[in-house]
Amino acid sequence: MSRVLPARRYQGGYLIGFLVLSVAAIRVILFYQDRSRLVAVILLAVYGLLYAVEPLLSARSRWFRFMYFPLQTALVLALANLRPILDYTNTLYIPLSAQALHALPRRAALA
Repeated sequence: MSRVLPARRYQGGYLIGFLVLSVAAIRVILFYQDRSRLVAVILLAVYGLLYAVEPLLSARSRWFRFMYFPLQTALVLALANLRPILDYTNTLYIPLSAQALHALPRRAALA
C-alpha cells in the first residue's frame, strides 16, 4: 500500500534562502572573472533550481531528499573551491541547513 505524503508549501525560511542565494549570485558576478565566473554562475543556477523544486520533489519521493542534501552540499563545496576563494559562498549552507531541519527527521537533519 502506497502512502502519499502531503505536499509541503514554501515557508518564510525559503524566502531567506532565496535572498542569500541572490546575494551570493551578485557577489559572484562582481568578483569572479573570466571562466570561473561562468562556472560559478552555472553552479549557483543548479543550486537555485534544486533549492526551488525540493519541496515539490520531496513530496513525491521520500528518497529524493536523501539524495538532494549531499548533492547540494557538493555544489556548495565546488563553489567554495573556485579561485579566487570567496568565503561568502559558505553562507549557502545556512538555507540548506534550514531545509534539512524542515524536510528530514530530526536525527537525520542533525547528522
